Amino acid sequence: MKNNEKMDAVLGRAMALVNQLTPAQASALSEVDSEALYNAGIDALEQDHFEDALEIFGHLAALMPGNPRYSFGFALCLQHFGEIQLAGEYYSLAYALDPSDAACAFRLGECLANVGQIEAARDALGAAIQLTELPKSDPGIRHLAEQLLDQLQ
Repeated sequence: MKNNEKMDAVLGRAMALVNQLTPAQASALSEVDSEALYNAGIDALEQDHFEDALEIFGHLAALMPGNPRYSFGFALCLQHFGEIQLAGEYYSLAYALDPSDAACAFRLGECLANVGQIEAARDALGAAIQLTELPKSDPGIRHLAEQLLDQLQ
């Protein structure tokens, strides 16, 4: 199987999970299990195992759509594989669930810029810059957001 075909198959399985699982199934996954699975997803991202991370975060986002970390992780994987529109939708969900997340606002701005929604991208990037003032925010996001904002002007 070619690499693109393999990726399409992985993405297809992840999206099938998102579309088929119900909230009732989420109750079957304990908080401890979901946290362990989340950590496995983070480890996969850190080791550049994006296919594994996509499946993990797809599963978590399907089971617990109200958790912004899971939607963000899934969006990050989707963006990595070039599924920009869909990634933007999951970043939007994550950002709606946690409007204090500067990284999410930045990533949403990236996606919006990539699909040609420049004004909305500027708004998201402006929000990311403002959110970097919050105590737990990564200050490096400010620089990235300012760079992208400058490119959009």
